[in-house]
Amino acid sequence: ADMTCDGDKFRIAVYYPDEYRRFLIGSNSGRYVEQLEKMSGQDEKKLQQKQQISSIARIRPQHITEAVLIKPIETKNSKLEYFVSDLTREETDIVPGQSPKRVLRSYEVLYLLEKLNTGQLRLLKQFWFDRTQANLPLAHMQIFNQDGAVVSEVSYKKYKTIGKTAFPQTIEVIRSMDNYVLELNFENTQENTDVEKSVFFLENKENLPEKDLDAS
Repeated sequence: ADMTCDGDKFRIAVYYPDEYRRFLIGSNSGRYVEQLEKMSGQDEKKLQQKQQISSIARIRPQHITEAVLIKPIETKNSKLEYFVSDLTREETDIVPGQSPKRVLRSYEVLYLLEKLNTGQLRLLKQFWFDRTQANLPLAHMQIFNQDGAVVSEVSYKKYKTIGKTAFPQTIEVIRSMDNYVLELNFENTQENTDVEKSVFFLENKENLPEKDLDAS
């Protein structure tokens, strides 16, 4: 599948499986639950394919940009509170060519909270910095909704220095409520290059059946 966004509308081209080839157009803020549920297919194989396409259609550009382009914390915002704590937890360490093993890894965790009018605090984000590395790279980020549930969990791996900045070459986004996991692998990362506006507009070059989700 291919996807672009102009900041308001997204366009997705789904190429596989053949019976679900579609060119979908929708708004970043849309949910489209009813439209996705209308997709046909009742046998087990088709239901699995339906679930895959439904998951793709739930991907939103902001799910990616909030993971890749992290907004700085507004330290002068009186409605925001934050604090730092040290945390150690047991994790599975996976090294290519070796058997997985359990290890203890320590983190410095930054908690970002919003001060509500009621005087209560609502957890917005958690940033996990790996204390086993000299430069404390960001290893994980968690984003919470108004009910305190995790809506997005992001992992940052394989850091590489680009210019003067260390940038992860693999970013994994887990959206459990949207029923999908997305792994972003950066093969060629460049800093501050010019980008043509045309790259933000996906054309239906293969003449896929078009579906405007806002028109349903």
